Amino acid sequence: MEITLTDISKKFGKHQIIKNFSYSFGGSSNYIVCGKNGSGKSTLLKLISKWMSPNDGKITWNGADATKEEELISFAAPYIELPETSTVQEIVSLHFKIRKMLEKQTALFDLPFIKSNKNKTYQDLSSGMKQKLKLILCLFSDAQLYLLDEPSTNLDAGGVEDYKEMLKILPEKRILIIASNEEKDYNFLPNYKLIQL
Repeated sequence: MEITLTDISKKFGKHQIIKNFSYSFGGSSNYIVCGKNGSGKSTLLKLISKWMSPNDGKITWNGADATKEEELISFAAPYIELPETSTVQEIVSLHFKIRKMLEKQTALFDLPFIKSNKNKTYQDLSSGMKQKLKLILCLFSDAQLYLLDEPSTNLDAGGVEDYKEMLKILPEKRILIIASNEEKDYNFLPNYKLIQL
Protein backbone atom coordinates (compact mmCIF):
# COMPACT_ATOMS: atom_id res chain seq x y z
CA MET A 1 0.00 0.00 0.00
CA GLU A 2 1.17 3.51 -0.76
CA ILE A 3 -0.40 6.78 0.38
CA THR A 4 0.86 9.83 -1.47
CA LEU A 5 0.36 13.44 -0.42
CA THR A 6 1.08 15.93 -3.16
CA ASP A 7 1.43 19.67 -2.36
CA ILE A 8 -1.00 19.43 0.56
CA SER A 9 -1.95 22.72 2.22
CA LYS A 10 -4.31 23.39 5.11
CA LYS A 11 -5.27 26.63 6.76
CA PHE A 12 -7.84 27.67 9.32
CA GLY A 13 -9.07 31.13 8.52
CA LYS A 14 -5.95 33.14 7.73
CA HIS A 15 -3.69 30.82 9.71
CA GLN A 16 -1.63 28.52 7.49
CA ILE A 17 -0.92 25.21 9.27
CA ILE A 18 0.54 23.08 6.48
CA LYS A 19 1.85 24.47 3.19
CA ASN A 20 2.78 22.53 0.05
CA PHE A 21 3.63 19.31 1.92
CA SER A 22 4.45 16.25 -0.20
CA TYR A 23 5.33 12.78 1.03
CA SER A 24 4.76 9.12 0.19
CA PHE A 25 4.00 6.60 2.91
CA GLY A 26 4.48 3.06 1.70
CA GLY A 27 5.45 -0.51 2.42
CA SER A 28 5.26 -1.97 5.91
CA SER A 29 6.89 0.94 7.67
CA ASN A 30 6.91 3.05 10.81
CA TYR A 31 6.75 6.82 10.41
CA ILE A 32 7.17 9.45 13.11
CA VAL A 33 5.83 12.97 12.57
CA CYS A 34 7.37 15.53 14.90
CA GLY A 35 7.61 19.30 15.13
CA LYS A 36 6.97 22.19 17.47
CA ASN A 37 3.51 22.91 18.82
CA GLY A 38 1.27 24.25 16.08
CA SER A 39 3.41 22.79 13.28
CA GLY A 40 0.54 20.66 12.01
CA LYS A 41 1.24 17.16 13.37
CA SER A 42 -2.35 16.42 14.39
CA THR A 43 -3.70 18.20 11.31
CA LEU A 44 -1.57 16.01 9.07
CA LEU A 45 -3.00 12.83 10.62
CA LYS A 46 -6.54 14.17 10.24
CA LEU A 47 -5.87 14.91 6.57
CA ILE A 48 -4.43 11.44 5.93
CA SER A 49 -7.42 9.84 7.68
CA LYS A 50 -9.88 12.03 5.75
CA TRP A 51 -11.17 13.46 9.03
CA MET A 52 -10.71 16.77 7.21
CA SER A 53 -9.92 17.81 3.65
CA PRO A 54 -6.96 19.88 2.45
CA ASN A 55 -7.49 23.36 1.05
CA ASP A 56 -5.09 22.50 -1.77
CA GLY A 57 -3.26 19.43 -2.99
CA LYS A 58 -4.14 15.80 -3.44
CA ILE A 59 -4.08 12.55 -1.44
CA THR A 60 -4.02 9.26 -3.31
CA TRP A 61 -4.05 5.62 -2.20
CA ASN A 62 -2.13 3.30 -4.52
CA GLY A 63 -2.30 5.97 -7.19
CA ALA A 64 -6.07 6.51 -7.01
CA ASP A 65 -8.15 9.17 -5.30
CA ALA A 66 -8.98 8.12 -1.73
CA THR A 67 -12.75 7.63 -1.54
CA LYS A 68 -13.63 4.41 0.31
CA GLU A 69 -10.63 3.62 2.51
CA GLU A 70 -12.22 4.32 5.91
CA GLU A 71 -12.36 0.63 6.80
CA LEU A 72 -8.59 0.39 6.24
CA ILE A 73 -7.80 3.15 8.77
CA SER A 74 -7.54 2.87 12.55
CA PHE A 75 -6.99 6.11 14.49
CA ALA A 76 -6.36 6.88 18.17
CA ALA A 77 -5.96 10.33 19.71
CA PRO A 78 -6.59 11.92 23.13
CA TYR A 79 -9.18 14.28 21.64
CA ILE A 80 -11.38 11.49 20.24
CA GLU A 81 -14.36 11.08 22.54
CA LEU A 82 -16.47 7.99 23.21
CA PRO A 83 -20.04 7.71 24.56
CA GLU A 84 -19.92 9.10 28.10
CA THR A 85 -22.60 6.88 29.65
CA SER A 86 -21.67 3.62 27.91
CA THR A 87 -19.68 1.00 29.78
CA VAL A 88 -16.28 -0.21 28.67
CA GLN A 89 -17.78 -3.55 27.66
CA GLU A 90 -20.53 -1.85 25.65
CA ILE A 91 -18.04 0.39 23.86
CA VAL A 92 -15.73 -2.49 22.98
CA SER A 93 -18.61 -4.74 21.86
CA LEU A 94 -20.11 -2.05 19.63
CA HIS A 95 -16.74 -1.12 18.14
CA PHE A 96 -16.02 -4.69 17.07
CA LYS A 97 -19.46 -5.14 15.62
CA ILE A 98 -18.52 -2.34 13.24
CA ARG A 99 -14.81 -3.07 12.82
CA LYS A 100 -13.10 -6.40 12.22
CA MET A 101 -10.83 -7.52 15.02
CA LEU A 102 -7.29 -8.64 14.32
CA GLU A 103 -7.01 -12.40 13.97
CA LYS A 104 -5.96 -14.30 17.10
CA GLN A 105 -7.16 -11.45 19.36
CA THR A 106 -10.47 -13.06 20.33
CA ALA A 107 -9.39 -13.03 23.99
CA LEU A 108 -9.83 -9.27 24.09
CA PHE A 109 -12.36 -9.42 26.91
CA ASP A 110 -9.83 -11.36 28.98
CA LEU A 111 -7.41 -8.44 29.00
CA PRO A 112 -6.92 -7.34 32.63
CA PHE A 113 -7.90 -3.76 31.78
CA ILE A 114 -11.16 -4.82 30.12
CA LYS A 115 -12.05 -7.43 32.77
CA SER A 116 -11.50 -5.07 35.70
CA ASN A 117 -13.26 -2.08 34.15
CA LYS A 118 -15.96 -3.64 31.95
CA ASN A 119 -18.85 -2.23 34.00
CA LYS A 120 -17.43 1.27 34.41
CA THR A 121 -18.88 3.99 32.24
CA TYR A 122 -16.54 5.99 30.04
CA GLN A 123 -17.20 9.15 32.04
CA ASP A 124 -16.01 7.39 35.21
CA LEU A 125 -12.63 6.42 33.76
CA SER A 126 -9.51 8.43 34.52
CA SER A 127 -7.85 10.27 31.64
CA GLY A 128 -5.18 7.57 31.44
CA MET A 129 -7.77 4.79 31.37
CA LYS A 130 -9.68 6.58 28.62
CA GLN A 131 -6.51 6.79 26.56
CA LYS A 132 -5.73 3.11 27.11
CA LEU A 133 -9.24 2.18 25.94
CA LYS A 134 -8.80 4.25 22.78
CA LEU A 135 -5.48 2.52 22.07
CA ILE A 136 -7.06 -0.92 22.55
CA LEU A 137 -9.88 -0.09 20.13
CA CYS A 138 -7.40 1.22 17.57
CA LEU A 139 -4.63 -1.37 17.81
CA PHE A 140 -6.89 -4.44 18.05
CA SER A 141 -8.72 -3.42 14.88
CA ASP A 142 -7.78 -5.01 11.58
CA ALA A 143 -6.46 -2.19 9.38
CA GLN A 144 -3.77 -1.33 6.87
CA LEU A 145 -3.08 2.15 8.23
CA TYR A 146 -2.69 2.91 11.95
CA LEU A 147 -2.59 6.56 13.00
CA LEU A 148 -1.59 7.45 16.57
CA ASP A 149 -1.59 11.04 17.79
CA GLU A 150 0.48 11.47 20.96
CA PRO A 151 -0.32 7.92 22.09
CA SER A 152 1.25 8.07 25.56
CA THR A 153 -0.78 11.13 26.64
CA ASN A 154 -2.01 10.64 30.23
CA LEU A 155 -0.51 7.14 30.47
CA ASP A 156 1.51 6.19 33.54
CA ALA A 157 4.66 4.05 33.27
CA GLY A 158 2.62 0.84 33.27
CA GLY A 159 0.31 2.22 30.60
CA VAL A 160 3.27 3.08 28.38
CA GLU A 161 4.54 -0.49 28.68
CA ASP A 162 1.08 -1.82 27.79
CA TYR A 163 1.07 0.48 24.74
CA LYS A 164 4.42 -0.93 23.60
CA GLU A 165 3.09 -4.48 23.97
CA MET A 166 -0.04 -3.64 21.98
CA LEU A 167 2.04 -2.40 19.06
CA LYS A 168 3.57 -5.87 18.80
CA ILE A 169 0.22 -7.37 17.74
CA LEU A 170 -0.06 -5.22 14.59
CA PRO A 171 0.04 -7.11 11.30
CA GLU A 172 3.33 -7.14 9.43
CA LYS A 173 1.85 -5.57 6.31
CA ARG A 174 0.67 -2.18 7.53
CA ILE A 175 1.70 1.45 7.80
CA LEU A 176 2.07 2.99 11.25
CA ILE A 177 2.22 6.79 11.56
CA ILE A 178 2.79 8.33 15.00
CA ALA A 179 2.59 12.07 15.61
CA SER A 180 4.61 12.88 18.70
CA ASN A 181 7.57 14.78 20.09
CA GLU A 182 7.92 12.25 22.94
CA GLU A 183 10.65 9.71 22.18
CA LYS A 184 9.03 7.17 24.52
CA ASP A 185 6.21 6.94 21.96
CA TYR A 186 8.47 5.54 19.26
CA ASN A 187 12.17 5.10 20.16
CA PHE A 188 11.68 1.33 20.63
CA LEU A 189 10.34 0.84 17.08
CA PRO A 190 12.65 -0.67 14.46
CA ASN A 191 13.72 1.33 11.41
CA TYR A 192 11.34 4.24 11.83
CA LYS A 193 11.42 7.21 9.47
CA LEU A 194 11.35 10.67 10.99
CA ILE A 195 9.33 13.43 9.36
CA GLN A 196 9.99 16.92 10.70
CA LEU A 197 7.25 19.51 10.20
